[in-house]
Amino acid sequence: MVTMAVKGMNNFMMYNGREGVYTHTVAYEKDDECPACSPGVRVEFSRDVALGDVVDACVKKFPNQCEKPSVSSATAGHLYMRGVFEEETRANLGKKLVDLVPDDADDVAGAGTAAEDGTARRIDLEVNDKKMKRSLRLRVFLK
Repeated sequence: MVTMAVKGMNNFMMYNGREGVYTHTVAYEKDDECPACSPGVRVEFSRDVALGDVVDACVKKFPNQCEKPSVSSATAGHLYMRGVFEEETRANLGKKLVDLVPDDADDVAGAGTAAEDGTARRIDLEVNDKKMKRSLRLRVFLK
């Protein structure tokens, strides 16, 4: 309630009962590289792209960040994992991305998002690698 009264207190206030009130008045800004709140890096592929081709494209596009990436999706889980689960997920590298990730309402791009006619499908992927400081969000558009 107090934060509504003073514009500078719009971000953080902590009440400690007996101790008093602590306020932090620095305005928080959105970080475009944040894996949680950024839109992610947009990449486009044909509809019949295999997961292995997406992994190879990540290595080529981000050579300083990706060497041996793992790929996952919020809707489909772990698609390809390095390390202990590599044997279990290696078969996914040859499969089409559209077959691995279910066609959910969250993944379908609306008209004008990727193509004027709205036929492109969007799949959000998380890419992780030991060389990365944080995970990389990919917005994959399949045409």
